[in-house]
Formats: sequence, structure tokens, C-alpha cells
Amino acid sequence: MNRLSHRVECTILLYGFVVSKLKSYILAGHCFDYTKLIDNNSAFGGIERWSSAVQGGAGVHWNLTEKLDLSFVVQYMLHLGNKINAERVNGYLTFTKEKGASLEGHMLLHVGINYKLGQLW
Repeated sequence: MNRLSHRVECTILLYGFVVSKLKSYILAGHCFDYTKLIDNNSAFGGIERWSSAVQGGAGVHWNLTEKLDLSFVVQYMLHLGNKINAERVNGYLTFTKEKGASLEGHMLLHVGINYKLGQLW
């Protein structure tokens, strides 16, 4: 089975306090997801869904130099959309799409290195 996923995401950062080389921020965002589950051993095309999600969290930039920083972020993402499942029954892969919308979420932890190429504002 293969899983194809595509995501379009938009996030806004609102900066808060600055202490020495640390710069804090909160973030809020929204994204749209497309997911398709495909059975590689069958002519059946698989199952697909579109869903939407909102996210919020907080982070901090640790400025190592004027142009280089490390970022630490924790955020929670809440998905709203139909749930799709793949299950193997008697050696065959079956797909199901549950009726109605499901609400599920997960925590995201992110560590990143950022290098500033230019100054836009």
C-alpha cells in the first residue's frame, strides 16, 4: 500500500519578548490536506480524502549570529475531515471511508536552523 499526501499550509508568527539572544513567538495557522491510499497489488484505484486543520503553538529563536538562529517550536494541530482506513482481510486490502467528520489532533515538536538571506522589511 502507498500513501500519497499533499499539504498547503499558512502560518502567522506573532513575536513577543526578546531576552539577550532569545526571541519568543506564538503562532497560528491553517492547512488543507489531500490524502490518497493506494493498493499496489490491485487494479482498484484506492481511496482519497480532502481535510482541513488548524494549528497553534509557541516557539523561540535562539540567535547564534545576526543571520543564523536555532528555532524550537511546540504546536498542536487539530484535523477536521472524513477518516479513511486500510485493513488487510483474508489477504486482501480493503479501504473504508467513515461517514461524517472526525476530529483528531496531534502534537508537533520542531527544531530548525534558519539562515537569513535578506531583509524584506
